[in-house]
Amino acid sequence: MTRPGLALVLVMLTWAVPGRADERPRIERTKPFLVATAPAELSDDTRPVARDVARAADGSATVTARRVEVPEHARLEAWVGVAGSPAGAWRFTLRARGASREVERVLLVDPGSADGDGWHRLVLNVGPVSSQVVSVEISAEAATDGASGLPLLGAPRFVVSRPPEKAARNVIVVSLDTLRADRLSVYGAERPTSPKMDAIAAEGVRFETALAPASSTPPSHMTMLTGTIPCRHGVWGVHLEDTMSDEIDTLAEIFAREGYTTAAITENAYMSPPYGFARGFDSYVELKQMVADRNSPSPGVITPTGYGPKTFAAADRWLREHAGERFFLFLHTYQVHGPRRPNGRYAALFAEPAPTPDRAPDFDPAFHDLRRYDQLVRQLDDLVGGLVRQVSELGLADETLLVLTSDHGEAFFEHGDHGHGWSVHGEVLRVPFIVWAPGLASPGVVEDPVGLVDLVPTVLALVALPVPDALDGTSQAARVRSPSKAAGAVRTYYAETAPGNVRSARTGRFKIIRGEDASTDVLFDLRADPAEKSPIALGAGGVPERLRAETAEVAVLRAELDRRASQCATQRRQAAERRGAAAELDPTRHEKLKALGYVE
Repeated sequence: MTRPGLALVLVMLTWAVPGRADERPRIERTKPFLVATAPAELSDDTRPVARDVARAADGSATVTARRVEVPEHARLEAWVGVAGSPAGAWRFTLRARGASREVERVLLVDPGSADGDGWHRLVLNVGPVSSQVVSVEISAEAATDGASGLPLLGAPRFVVSRPPEKAARNVIVVSLDTLRADRLSVYGAERPTSPKMDAIAAEGVRFETALAPASSTPPSHMTMLTGTIPCRHGVWGVHLEDTMSDEIDTLAEIFAREGYTTAAITENAYMSPPYGFARGFDSYVELKQMVADRNSPSPGVITPTGYGPKTFAAADRWLREHAGERFFLFLHTYQVHGPRRPNGRYAALFAEPAPTPDRAPDFDPAFHDLRRYDQLVRQLDDLVGGLVRQVSELGLADETLLVLTSDHGEAFFEHGDHGHGWSVHGEVLRVPFIVWAPGLASPGVVEDPVGLVDLVPTVLALVALPVPDALDGTSQAARVRSPSKAAGAVRTYYAETAPGNVRSARTGRFKIIRGEDASTDVLFDLRADPAEKSPIALGAGGVPERLRAETAEVAVLRAELDRRASQCATQRRQAAERRGAAAELDPTRHEKLKALGYVE
């Protein structure tokens, strides 16, 4: 007998009177069953679909799960839609057949009508067959003459209402792509770029020095979502085949197993589902921008231009629809990523800087102008402030854990370069890391370095879920509850560029940057030189006389660089062995990545 596993409790919001969390019914979602290996995308939203779907010549489709036990107080739900080039209307039926009784629900979907495209939720009350063993069937058939397209049948699952009980918190992780820490006023920016995030940080915990494991989007984000370093998870974004091992769980997979409703809202192919980013998410929405600019060599494909208002509006709608559930929402925006084109009132913010004679002939304000960057940070600040206000207005503030962070920073010629991806200096690796959790986080600042690799274990510990043993990160939950708590042992943090030709390792005081081999090692004493302006060449020798007492700490960093370089080389060699011909891969995905400069 097959029984979908029941999940950890979720909380339903009472709309008229929000009330206390422990006064509300709780909602449990079982794990989906009949799940296919690959999810399906419809209107930029990727969702799990059913396997073993039988399709007829007339386009109709059906799938059946046999001997499924129906929980008490349950509804059955599945998401359906029509892909391809749909025309006409389709009739979807969700049915549960017991030994003596049958219940069904029919939904008519017309992709050509207003709000007819995309996924549609089909819900069936299975109370009449409660506690019975049934067959669950989902079917689709043409409802009008000439209907065409490919009906998609979502993997079904049960939604169970339970008596009130106090449950773990909601979790929202917001990744503000390309946001370097020191351009927020709470981290020392000279312009007032972030009054709302400053206020959020004042109510929560701010990690003064949070470090990315890589200087580009895919590897850092996968570390953020797995608690493992890029040399282990293998998602670099350099090749189409940089997919993650099935042996590593994502944060979304962990939450899904615990009964959370999981959703992600992101903006394009850097965070592509085939890399593994959609794993564990009930819904994975990519808000794609189809325009050509200097970041898009191929016309009409995806660009990394951010449009935060659209992304945060989608999050606003999702929160209103799911406020009564226990959820994990991952939100990602390229709002401050180049090309930068502030508009409206934001384009007039801050004084115009005096022209400087040392600007390169190819200086492009859309990529190189720090004022434009700060203007977009200010717009992003308003968007984040609106998100927190929304959480509070829905009565969820005391039930929610919010993390604000970024995957990497941005260089503005501090070390002769601009942008990101090719450097491991502080302006590219140091990111904001703020935890807001009213009643759980004790407001304050943690001075010791932490890493994005610590995000997963920290979040899990804060919501009282088990932390997997095999993570590379360390839980900082104790520091969130008590920021003044003394630091533990000295830790090293490793980082790499995606091509792997430059890498670094650092502690709280020292940092080494290495090029092709150890003979290029340069040391920075961050206590005396926080901006990394005074490199100390190490070569094959030891530390200079004035730092002789610190020889052991420097030796640890060099050993860490040796170890990680070897580990990453092994991982990349194994990835190369897995590569097949690009023609065998999803051609649409290939075009996206070609436009982003990842493939030929």
